[in-house]
Amino acid sequence: MCGEQLQQMRNVATRQNVETTKSKDDNNGLRTTITELRDKINETAVQVKSAAYVAFHAVCVHLQTTAVLECYLLLLFRLIA
Repeated sequence: MCGEQLQQMRNVATRQNVETTKSKDDNNGLRTTITELRDKINETAVQVKSAAYVAFHAVCVHLQTTAVLECYLLLLFRLIA
């Protein structure tokens, strides 16, 4: 009886170790995914700001704004973006 209980405890401990290891692996995978997504979001934000600046500059050129006015508008744009 005592031998059976000892073996049963060993089996439970082994199963718990396997589950713990799997959980740690899953957490590491999720952390990696979150980091990759965060990097993609940051890259996309930079691309959107760049595209918005190009569009803003094109509008200024189209409207033939003066250089001083364009500088003020650019400063305002950077404060908003």
